Parts: sequence; structure tokens; C-alpha cells
Amino acid sequence: FFTLGDIAAAEGDKCSTSAQFQCPNPENCPDSGYSYVSACLECDGHLNTYFEGKQCFDRKLLNGKDNPSKTYLYRDIVGIIIWFIAAGLATACGVGGGGIYVPLGILLLAFAPKPSSGLSQASIFGASLGGLILNIRNKHPFTTKIEDTSPPEEETGLNGTGTETISSVPTPDETPTDTETCHYYTRPVIDYNMALFLAPMEMAGAVLGVVI
Repeated sequence: FFTLGDIAAAEGDKCSTSAQFQCPNPENCPDSGYSYVSACLECDGHLNTYFEGKQCFDRKLLNGKDNPSKTYLYRDIVGIIIWFIAAGLATACGVGGGGIYVPLGILLLAFAPKPSSGLSQASIFGASLGGLILNIRNKHPFTTKIEDTSPPEEETGLNGTGTETISSVPTPDETPTDTETCHYYTRPVIDYNMALFLAPMEMAGAVLGVVI
């Protein structure tokens, strides 16, 4: 471990070997071709950390050559399977999956926190788009049935008394046909009014979270 003085010195001079990780960024130290940083988040373009070799690198998916170790390839293969299962569970439960994808990206795929957050956002968008495509044509499981229960005109001499019975019935596979005394009102499974109400603030909160 390094002391605060060592880290402060490394931050002031990125060519100093007192820092912990080697950054393959020659801008600060053109003579050596690389610099030293106390954390790989300070190394632009190479945010991931290879602790065994104490170096920063740019993480490549499904690539056993450009990454420092072949174990990253095995992590990717296992990660794809677990990611697929996690995405299915998150979409089925309607929880988005951000709280699942970020830890998986950090612990399983060995991504840095910042790339894991971006990968999580992309995964949530893909899962949401898939859920929208599957549900956009589905109907609500219950249909509102409005039935006119007023006596016939022949018995009362009046054109009905305006008595109605409102109930919910299971939605059939085919759209029910309205009659003179019975009307059916089906609605989509997605509540578009609620989506229109929540979406602006949800997007604003997501943008704020990314900025922070």
C-alpha cells in the first residue's frame, strides 16, 4: 500500500514510479511511452485494472488476445449466460435490472465502475425495448362490461330507465361484440397515461444520475 504522500506525489508527477498502476498513455511521459497513476480511473481510455500486472488496460469483450489474461475470455462466456438469465428475471419482474447489471459488470466481467454503469444502461434499454415489443399488442387481462339492465320499452312504455351494471370480466381471445344492451371496453396492458406521466421525470432522473 502507498501513503498519502506517495499518492499526492504521483498525482503531481505521473512519470513517477511511486504510483501504483502503469497507464499506457504517453501524453504525460512521451519519453517512456507510459505514465503511472494511483487509480486506473485517471488513465483515459484504459479504465480497467489488471491487479496482477499492476497495469491499466482497455477491456475487450470476448477477446483472449488483447486483454492481459485469458481468464477474461472465460469470464465473458460465463457472464453472457448469467447476464441472459438476469435480464430475463429483471424484465419478468419489471424491476429494470440496474441493481443487478452493475454488480455483475464489476464482479463477474471485471469492468471498472464507470463502464459497468454504461453497460447497465445499454442492457436496460435493450430489455425495455424487448418488453415493449412483446407487450405493445397485449390486452389487459380484464375487460370492462357495461350492461343495460333497465326494463324493456314494451313493459314500461318508456325508453329505458338508465339502469346500468358495470363489471369486469376476463378478456377473451377475440374481441367481444357489442350488443344493444351490453358494451365491452378493452384496454391495452400498458397504461400509456401513466407512462406519459412518469417518463419525463424518469428520464430527467436518469440523466442526472449519469452526470453525477
